[in-house]
Amino acid sequence: MTIYDFMILSNEEQMAQVMLHGTLVTKLSVDHKLCVLYSLNTFYFELQYHGETAKSTKQEALLVSKHIFRS
Repeated sequence: MTIYDFMILSNEEQMAQVMLHGTLVTKLSVDHKLCVLYSLNTFYFELQYHGETAKSTKQEALLVSKHIFRS
């Protein structure tokens, strides 16, 4: 799948592709923000969440934005 094929998918289809075929590269948590980076073939998919991510709070993080890029 090319980056262009991925970009025309719906949000639900993009997330399904990431979960099925993506490779988790890294997670970064700073000031109640969580960034998760996945690699898919020749491009990257970044998700940015806002909210408590600590297990002790049991509060779910809110997806704020997503970015699709080559490098």
